Amino acid sequence: ALSSTAEQVARACEPALLASLQQMWSTTGDAVSMQYAGTANIGKGSASSLQPEASGKRSLIERAKGTVQQGRIAVNRYVHETFLEDGRQAAIESLLGGAVAPAALRRSSTLGSSGGGGARVRLWVGTWNVNGKVCSEALLSEWFRNGAQHEPAAPDIYSIGFQEFVDLTARNVLSDDVSRRKECAARVEAVLTSLHGERYVAVGMEQCVGVLLMVYVHPRLVSAVTHVRADVIKCGFGVGDARAGNKGGTAVRMAVHGSQLCLINAHLPAGASHADERNDTFDEIVAGLQKAYGERLRGGPFPSPLEHDLCVFAGDLNYRLEPGGAKEEQNQVVRDAVAQGKWGKLLQIDQLRAQQRAGLAFQGFAEASIDFQPTYKYDAGTSRYDSSEKQRVPSYCDRVLWLEPQGAACKPVAYVACQGVLVSDHKPVTALLDWSAGSSQRTSAESAASPAQQAAEASLIDFDAIDLDGDASAPPPLPSAESAFADEFDLSEMFGFSAAAEGAAASATPPSQPAAFDPPAFAAGSAPAAFDPPAFAAGGAPAAGAAFDAPAFSAGGMGAAMPPAQFPA
Repeated sequence: ALSSTAEQVARACEPALLASLQQMWSTTGDAVSMQYAGTANIGKGSASSLQPEASGKRSLIERAKGTVQQGRIAVNRYVHETFLEDGRQAAIESLLGGAVAPAALRRSSTLGSSGGGGARVRLWVGTWNVNGKVCSEALLSEWFRNGAQHEPAAPDIYSIGFQEFVDLTARNVLSDDVSRRKECAARVEAVLTSLHGERYVAVGMEQCVGVLLMVYVHPRLVSAVTHVRADVIKCGFGVGDARAGNKGGTAVRMAVHGSQLCLINAHLPAGASHADERNDTFDEIVAGLQKAYGERLRGGPFPSPLEHDLCVFAGDLNYRLEPGGAKEEQNQVVRDAVAQGKWGKLLQIDQLRAQQRAGLAFQGFAEASIDFQPTYKYDAGTSRYDSSEKQRVPSYCDRVLWLEPQGAACKPVAYVACQGVLVSDHKPVTALLDWSAGSSQRTSAESAASPAQQAAEASLIDFDAIDLDGDASAPPPLPSAESAFADEFDLSEMFGFSAAAEGAAASATPPSQPAAFDPPAFAAGSAPAAFDPPAFAAGGAPAAGAAFDAPAFSAGGMGAAMPPAQFPA
């Protein structure tokens, strides 16, 4: 009986409990939205949407007011997300000891400091055109182990690239198969955990129809990774933003120990005679990423992909072997060289190497020595080269290349093809690279930080430099900061300051102090000494027509930093 009574009470309380949890959830969402976008969440499930609505239809005036209110919120969100996000992110990272904090405030990494000659980072970079087949755990395990046999130590970063991850049907070209990607990610993570006994952290995952890139980081390196960003560049049929993703690239960039790393996975156009199209698609991918990285969004701007400390470009690049002569003769020449293991002879007729020598694509990129047979095209399920009527010439389509514009901090450890995987018409390829992150000329996070992030770092106080035994009444001066968007907007017009007022303020303020209110510095995440938010929040307000002097205002008085004409009565 007691159990029955308790069950009845629970059922009676359930609606109220659910309503309370829903209100709590939506209120928390509103709080997060206020921090991120400057406004409460206006979508379904927000706290505002849960409020009871007035009965009856709204009048035309009420609807107009609602439209204006929605527009104001949209503009406010745009301003916060576009111009103020960098400042907030810089402040958060500084508080957490991130990459933009001064050296005295940074947390030490488990791999060592980037300023001590470089931290050794082992990269596992793989590419595999799976021909629309499902990658089982057994196949993934064999692929991953094939690279690990050359270096038993667990890699610090896994960059796993797939091409033709899904069949290129009309439906798949128009939308990504999210469920299949999640299933593959679960299998990849299970294999990595099984191989190394530790759970790797997924820091970036991006899909462009059949081009899928997954980037995982070992737990010991997580604290050294910042400024992660993933992008998709579609280069298939179509025009402009409406282009399809049947060909193109995916990229994940990040900072590792302050050095900039860009990982690109691509599927270039097929066809033995279409080298020009492959070159053009390579240029499109690089140009698209350069444009994306140049935007002041999502933590940017960042360097161009080719200006990162290390740029790794992998994928089914589709460059072929061209021995010359009739097709039948080409096939025979290549297959005879494969049978004899004459890899050097094959590379002399490699289309990619020829394009590099001519300066038409992949200028400056390096590649490890190729000591394996061509990875395309096989009869699916076998290790036999194409026996169909087309009799395609075996080629090195699947490649891993890298570019270091600042030096030679990356060394190849292994470059292998996994011949034991038979499910596709391509063989997986793996490159193991040793990279000294932080050893190039551009080793500091400032080199890749956005202007607002640099300004926020400049405004931070190095607490180790403060003499606690000295004069506590004379703290170090707070440097001024510049805004990331000061060059695009006239802030004096936006905030109603005239040139005369600005001049008067400058003359009335001692040289050691910043202006009475510096909007760029405020947007960059720092509060100049002349503006005292606590005093302002206390509810004080200068008298009508009086000058506004923040330091005097915080003390309860009035100053002359702003002429009376500028303060409305």
